[in-house]
Amino acid sequence: TPTRQDIRICSTLQHNWAVKFRDWDRRAGRRTLGSARNPFLRLASGPAPDRQRYSGVSNKSEVSVPGSDVPSDGAARRTGVAADEVRRHNLAVVLRRLHLGGPMSRSRLAAITGLSRSTIADLVGELASLDLVEEGPGPAPSGPGRPSPMVYTRPEGAAVLAVELAVDSVAVATVGLGGHVFERRRVARPREHVSPEAAVQDVTGLARPLLEALPPHRRLVGIGVGVVGITRRSDGLVHLAPNLGWRDVPIGKLLSAALGAGPPVVVANEADLGALAEHRRGVRPGVRHLIFVAGEVGIGTGVIMDGEPMLGATRVDIEVQPRRLQVLMPEQSRKLLCAAPPPA
Repeated sequence: TPTRQDIRICSTLQHNWAVKFRDWDRRAGRRTLGSARNPFLRLASGPAPDRQRYSGVSNKSEVSVPGSDVPSDGAARRTGVAADEVRRHNLAVVLRRLHLGGPMSRSRLAAITGLSRSTIADLVGELASLDLVEEGPGPAPSGPGRPSPMVYTRPEGAAVLAVELAVDSVAVATVGLGGHVFERRRVARPREHVSPEAAVQDVTGLARPLLEALPPHRRLVGIGVGVVGITRRSDGLVHLAPNLGWRDVPIGKLLSAALGAGPPVVVANEADLGALAEHRRGVRPGVRHLIFVAGEVGIGTGVIMDGEPMLGATRVDIEVQPRRLQVLMPEQSRKLLCAAPPPA
C-alpha cells in the first residue's frame, strides 16, 4: 500500500512531466488536448507565434516579442515575459478583436482568444474602467433564455485624425474605436504642384473644426497621413512625390507643429494604407495576400504578402511599377496595366 509520501512524490513527478510536455508542445506550435504523448496535462498549449497579436496568453505562457511593429512570420523571438506584460498583451488582444471584429459576447471573446471566461471578464472590466469598451444587451435569442450581454467599443475612448493628401484633393476625417467615423470633409484643388506649407494650411483649416466637434471626453491618440509619394515612416519624411512636386519634405513635422504638439503623426504612402485597409476591413478581411491598385492620378500599388505590408528594408514605402504586376494580375487587369505608358 503506497504511503502519503509516495503519493506526493508521484504527483510531483506527474506535474513536472506535464509541464515538460506542455513546453515541448508550445515550442512545436501544437495545441494538445490530453493526447497519449501528454497524458497528465489536459490544457491546450499556447498559441502559435504568427497568431500572437490576436490570441491571449496565460501568465505562465511564452509569447512572441517581435523585433519591430510590423513583424514577419518566423522572425519573432520567443522569450519569457512578466505578468504585467502578459496582461498588457491580453488587453491589447481583446481590444483589437473588438476594434476589428465588432461587438462580441464574453464567451465569443474567450473562444477566439483562447483565454478563460474569468480572465475575459477581468480584462473587459479593466477596459471598461478606461472608457474603451462598454457592455450592453445583445440580440434576442431564437430559443428560450436571456440574451447574452455584448461588449462594445466606445468610439470616443480613442480617436484619430485621418488625413489624405491627394493630387487633386485634400481630405480629413475623425475616426474612433471600432472604425466609427465621426465626421469627414474633402475639398478639391487644381491638379498642379502645391507647396508643403499650403498643403499644411489646407489640412489645419479642415481639421480644427472636426477636432472641436469631437465628444468632450474623447482621447486623441494619433494622426495618420496618407500621401501620394514615397515616404519614410520613421520620421514622416516624404522622400519623393512627383505629382505634388515634393522632394525630401518633412510633412510629419510640419503637421505636428501646425496642429500643436500632442499625439504622434504617422505618414505613409496612400496605396500602402489602402492595401492595409482592405486587408483589415475589406471584402475579405484577413486575406493573406493582396495587391491594392490606386489609379486616380497616376498608378500606385500597395502589397500585402503573407499577411504583412511589403515595405522597404529601411521601412521606406515601395512604389511598384504597373508593368511589374503583369504576372500577378488576372488577364483582364493584365491588358489594362500593359496599356499604361512606361514610366519616365
